[in-house]
Amino acid sequence: MLVLWASSVSRECDEEERTTARRPTQDAGGFANETHLLGTYIYTLGTGSGDFGMSSAVSILMLVLTVIISWYYVRSLMKEES
Repeated sequence: MLVLWASSVSRECDEEERTTARRPTQDAGGFANETHLLGTYIYTLGTGSGDFGMSSAVSILMLVLTVIISWYYVRSLMKEES
């Protein structure tokens, strides 16, 4: 009986140690409304605020920047191969 109780207490302690070890990384960062990735920011701007024009403008701007950076990167890779 004592062995069963000790093993269950040991399991509970192990579970507590695992959950407390994760808490600092889960609690890291700012408030939920202050930290956005670009995709969630555009989505919130469009649907949450109803500002569809601004969200589409930010989306197009990021698309253009991504195409320019990708074009430069691919061009530099092609120069290295030849």
